Amino acid sequence: MALNKVATTYTWPENRPASQQAGELARERMICILVSVESMNKLVADAVKELRLYIDSDPVDDIWNEPGVRELDLAIDVIADLYLDHPELQNEIREDISRISNSWALVLYIRRVSLLIEEPTDERPILRGLAVAAMIDVGCDFRDLIVSLVVLRASGDVAGIDSKEFFVKAEKWSTSRIHGVLQNARDHSDSDTAATLSSFEPPEAEEAYLRFLKTRDNNTNRSSN
Repeated sequence: MALNKVATTYTWPENRPASQQAGELARERMICILVSVESMNKLVADAVKELRLYIDSDPVDDIWNEPGVRELDLAIDVIADLYLDHPELQNEIREDISRISNSWALVLYIRRVSLLIEEPTDERPILRGLAVAAMIDVGCDFRDLIVSLVVLRASGDVAGIDSKEFFVKAEKWSTSRIHGVLQNARDHSDSDTAATLSSFEPPEAEEAYLRFLKTRDNNTNRSSN
């Protein structure tokens, strides 16, 4: 999501001093910057307001239904993309999200978008899930967040994505308070990851992960022979 840019043409009288021209141009640019900042702040405020609306109306008892297209997911996508694409807004977004009492809906979003990861090119759901984790920060039980992130990473692994690389990147745009959470989810052993999927994901997710492990191990054995 990007702001519309308005091109402005400046025509200066020939007798106007260059220093005066430069000063007026600088003031015009400063006005444009201030308008842009105000617009972005309003964009964040509107996005958070919409998110609150859909969190209150989302059917939390059906967490796997309509991943990526349910109204709550679309609202979270907007916030996550703002967080990823505009680093200057990350602190403000994190503070706004901290005021939302129902962080559980955001934790479940991270698990649900894992169902959208099917191909090696499906990196955006992983990035959005990690952005949401960074926004939640310490606003939930860290164990629930670890489960969601393990599910997210495992889905990336099955799709052929180097998920761990994204977890390392996520530390750069999250607070140090959850670096341990990111590292825990990133470094979960194969057996612990499979057990997590067995307990918290649809059955087909665990089966897909076990097939992935078998294929990976077979390829490793063939390479070593």
